[in-house]
Amino acid sequence: MLGRDTSRKGLWLLIAASVFAGTCCHVSLDAFRKSSLSSQIAQYEEAIAGQCITNDKMTLLEIIASHGCEAGDTMTDLLKQPNPNFPLQDVMTVLTFVHSGGCDLRHHAAMTALRRLSETAADPAIRASAQNTVAAISRYDPTTRKSSHP
Repeated sequence: MLGRDTSRKGLWLLIAASVFAGTCCHVSLDAFRKSSLSSQIAQYEEAIAGQCITNDKMTLLEIIASHGCEAGDTMTDLLKQPNPNFPLQDVMTVLTFVHSGGCDLRHHAAMTALRRLSETAADPAIRASAQNTVAAISRYDPTTRKSSHP
């Protein structure tokens, strides 16, 4: 009887694994690069929800950031949402990429949103990351490609 129960558990684990594996979506980098910003964000959110992003995460965030100031505006809007589907850490990474890519965010609404997040986020890691993002953006001048040290 014990062997039969073990076989059933194994079968259920196999079925569960195949069901969960089937829900994972693959993000094609070539197709992702050719997509609009809004489509990229939707694809990224779907992939994150399906826990499908592993090695290509930073590449996907860089591609999103390559939209420049438009990506900065969109990420700022996401920072203002109470519970965005786009992870806040990833929003801050995109903002850093956008800024270092040449879109000056030092006097952008993103800074106000980041400062607010650094003071009000429930997660201490998010508060610290927001503070670090504000500091990094404040120190770097994308027009001269130089950092100032406080």
